[in-house]
Amino acid sequence: MEIGGAHGFDQSLDYIIAMKVPRAMLGDQANGLLNNAAAQVNAKGIPVKMSDIVNLNVKMGGSISNPLLRTDLKEALSAEAGGLRQQAVSLVQAKVDSAKQQFRDTARAVASRWPRRPETS
Repeated sequence: MEIGGAHGFDQSLDYIIAMKVPRAMLGDQANGLLNNAAAQVNAKGIPVKMSDIVNLNVKMGGSISNPLLRTDLKEALSAEAGGLRQQAVSLVQAKVDSAKQQFRDTARAVASRWPRRPETS
């Protein structure tokens, strides 16, 4: 965990706690959303892997005698979706680069088989 923030002389709290939480601890609903997102991407032929760890920010407010904790699961799920998107983009880019290289190699092979014509002026 990384914890940062402040508390005041009036005993108020204003902290952010950045946590790395194992997916197993998130519960069925959050894991269901993550698995559904991965399944949709995989159904399109783009193999992605879900991380076993989710970055979760917890906001601690209130007062020292009555602390209030709030989690933003939407933010965590959005970050995971961004990770899936990045994996998909990287995979597609790798396939495009591979296809470009194959095209270049084929063009060079064909060009090397054909005799060059003398230049005319």
